[in-house]
Formats: sequence, structure tokens, C-alpha cells
Amino acid sequence: MLLTLLSPDQPDFRLLAVEFIASALVVLFLALKLSKYSDALEQTGLISAVWIGTFFLAIVTSLPEAVTSIGAAIIPEAAPLWLQLL
Repeated sequence: MLLTLLSPDQPDFRLLAVEFIASALVVLFLALKLSKYSDALEQTGLISAVWIGTFFLAIVTSLPEAVTSIGAAIIPEAAPLWLQLL
């Protein structure tokens, strides 16, 4: 019934839900792997858990800004937007 209400220019919500669930599963899998590897690294005694946590926190908090900056540099339509701000 919902599909009959959608026009051709609207996104398919089932596809968006599948993409969201797949992305959430990938993030969960990678988070578990990261936790496992950081524990193994800490147990080797080369670096403490505090430094590992600080390093990962710094990377994770910098990723959104890095992705936005790279995306703005790659997308050709974004150039006129920042030029208008000058």
C-alpha cells in the first residue's frame, strides 16, 4: 500500500532500511574487532589502554570533519557553494 503512494522521484524506503541495517551491522562488526585488537595491543604491554583509548577517540571524532572536507573537495558541484561565501 505504501508503494502505491510513492512517486517515482521519492526513495524506496525498503532499500533505505536495508542499507541502514547493513551499515549498522558493519559498524557493529568493526567495533567488536577494534575492541578485540585494542585489548590485544594493550596486553602486549607496548602501549597502555589509556593511550589506545585516547588515540581511537581522536581518530573517531576527526572522521566526520575529514569525510566532509574530502567530499567537498571531490564533488564538482560543491565549488560554487564555497566560492559564494568569499
